[in-house]
Amino acid sequence: MDRSNRPTTLSQASRALGVPVPWLREEAEAGRLPCLRVGENRFVFDLEQLRGIIFERIRTGDAEGGSE
Repeated sequence: MDRSNRPTTLSQASRALGVPVPWLREEAEAGRLPCLRVGENRFVFDLEQLRGIIFERIRTGDAEGGSE
């Protein structure tokens, strides 16, 4: 089974990407990272999509993910 296309929890995504859980949660809550909100405090992510977005931010030097 291909595990790369499985939904990923906040803590799993944090570990896989090497980013702090609070940062990932803040970005998701602000709408700067795509996620599915499950209930009030749970998030589910597509890990490959997050990787692409974060690597693009690294490439462009856009740590906040916006043009503010």
